[in-house]
Amino acid sequence: MRPITHLKAHLRAAPFLCLLLASLAAQDAPTPVVSGPETKPDDSVVIMDKFVATGETDPNGFAPHDNNVFGLDKSALDTPRSLSAVSGDMIEKFNISNMTDLERFTPSSFTSFSFGVQSGLSIRGDSSDMYYNSMKMINNANNLPTPLGPSDGVTIVRGPPSAAYGEGLVGGYTDFRPKSARASTGEYLKEVEGKITFTTDSVGGKIATAEAGGPLTIFGKKAGFYVYDQDTDSDTWYIGQHVRDETFQGTLTIDLSPTVRFEASLRFYNHNGTGIAGWNRVTQALIDNGAAEVSAYVTHGVMSGAAVERVNSSILKELVMTDSISPPERALEGGKIRYVSCAKLIGEAIRRIANEESVSKLFD
Repeated sequence: MRPITHLKAHLRAAPFLCLLLASLAAQDAPTPVVSGPETKPDDSVVIMDKFVATGETDPNGFAPHDNNVFGLDKSALDTPRSLSAVSGDMIEKFNISNMTDLERFTPSSFTSFSFGVQSGLSIRGDSSDMYYNSMKMINNANNLPTPLGPSDGVTIVRGPPSAAYGEGLVGGYTDFRPKSARASTGEYLKEVEGKITFTTDSVGGKIATAEAGGPLTIFGKKAGFYVYDQDTDSDTWYIGQHVRDETFQGTLTIDLSPTVRFEASLRFYNHNGTGIAGWNRVTQALIDNGAAEVSAYVTHGVMSGAAVERVNSSILKELVMTDSISPPERALEGGKIRYVSCAKLIGEAIRRIANEESVSKLFD
């Protein structure tokens, strides 16, 4: 039975072998040539439509429209400095009324305080220069609050000013752009417009503002004006501290020619107030509502005059300060004042400077 089965297997495989041999023979056979007219390759040149790709580097309009803040003929994106541009719309929308509010939108900057007075910005560890419409002004060295209401925008630049601005601080500078008849859009206002506001708060703050602007024609030239007035008669977060301020600003803009523009601005600011002369309202509220104890922490505290006696007679449990200012002897005689040494921190900063290492890493 096995030889018969083997023969059947070979017989079943025979048709497949025939088909394989036939296909191999067809591949070896010559292919017939069909004669006909000779065709020439198409050597014509195809000219394609010109396509130019363009793209906006600032599609959302975040970068400043002008370059005056740098003193260079370069955009903000092409200048080797970093900046934060706070527009007039942002000032109004987010209710930016003081320098503490402004620093929230400007990284690497802090408010310079002096006894509670919010003056300028501290950029990269140094008080910033201050400019008014790209013109250098007297620095507000922790003496007066800086009014933001008359500004149509503020630009904070981290890095030294350009050569066109003259000498300046290494940390950076702040440029206040005053409100004018063409500050927001670059075009003059179509008609006279203005507004009046009054703001109050729970601690007795009262601020009133009035502003107006519109188009003018002076000697046949297109022009515009804008005036702003703000009056403040307020208590503050500190009991015993009262502020009475008055701010007036006027701007005049004239187009002398298509390429030449004349701008004049005047700002008057009168401040009447004191530093922190009383108890913090927040801390007092804690005591009034059952807080068991309150401690305070201060850096670089100036314990002049009767400060030591006032702290010891207050309801504070403890006042902790760094010894970056040599403490008076009476502050070390017991009581509620405790000093923390900053010698290790200062020593490490000196070591890093001597070895050309990063000092800013100490604040990470």
